Amino acid sequence: MLPKIALIIIIIAMVVILFRKSDSIGKSKKSSSDNNAVEMKKDPICGLYVEDTTSHKVKLEDEVYSFCSKKCKDEFITSKKK
Repeated sequence: MLPKIALIIIIIAMVVILFRKSDSIGKSKKSSSDNNAVEMKKDPICGLYVEDTTSHKVKLEDEVYSFCSKKCKDEFITSKKK
């Protein structure tokens, strides 16, 4: 009887240890990906999504437009001048 109880206690201890390790691994992955999140904006010319940190931006009537390239940015400016 005693060996069965000891075996059950060892199995429960192993499950608890493994659960804690897998839980802490999931938390560390989640927190590191949350820190790297960047807002994406849609390029109004070609439709690609670009990071909000792009250097290709235009502010027009209190709205900021983000572009994937200088070419799309220039095309947008040209179309708004007409």
